[in-house]
Amino acid sequence: MPLTLPLRLGLCASRSSVSSVARSMPACNSSDSSPPAAAAPRTAPDLKAGAAVYQQDCSGCHASGLAGAPAFGDRKAWKARIAQGLPTLVDHAVNGYQGTAGVMPAKGGHSELSAAQVRNAVAYMIEKSR
Repeated sequence: MPLTLPLRLGLCASRSSVSSVARSMPACNSSDSSPPAAAAPRTAPDLKAGAAVYQQDCSGCHASGLAGAPAFGDRKAWKARIAQGLPTLVDHAVNGYQGTAGVMPAKGGHSELSAAQVRNAVAYMIEKSR
């Protein structure tokens, strides 16, 4: 099968430069039936550490439901959110999110928190709100 390159955005390549790039690429072996290596599994969230982050940084809004935040332990408020999955909720908590019920500022306004700390806190709130 011939190798073709788009000639858009000022990308120009001669046939010889394309050939040299193609020769330097590893060959594909379609007879190799071994599965691709699995990504390293993520470690389980640390709920004890999450509880500490929640108490220090998240309870200001999530204890009472301030600004539309789902209140800690409110199963009804958390049900649809939990259904979205932990990765989505962590993304919203880390990067911020404008929902129909309210606003989640990035890291709850605590920019010093790491993504792992936020993940632990979100997992803790989910666990206590099932």
